[in-house]
Amino acid sequence: MGCIQKQPDKVFYENGLLKWEKNIHSGKWIRYFENGKVRWESNYIKGLDGLFCVTYFVNGQIHKEEFFIDGVREGDCVSYYRDGRIQKIESYKDGYQINSVYY
Repeated sequence: MGCIQKQPDKVFYENGLLKWEKNIHSGKWIRYFENGKVRWESNYIKGLDGLFCVTYFVNGQIHKEEFFIDGVREGDCVSYYRDGRIQKIESYKDGYQINSVYY
């Protein structure tokens, strides 16, 4: 018999601010920093077994955007500096890095 536990839809920090939430219907998950700003968010894409993820710096700027299919990176993974400028773009095919451009 398995030990599968239903995860709550929302979890809070001790200070009462939201830590993370998920929306089962759309496949969207959001996790927050303790200060209430978004830490990362992801969207599950049905039919592709794909997951688009965006992570953020504490200041609210995007840190990284990446896409996974079946748990493996696919396409462009874009990383940013804290000021919002692009740091690098790494391209993936079937989980293998095929190109990397630094700015």
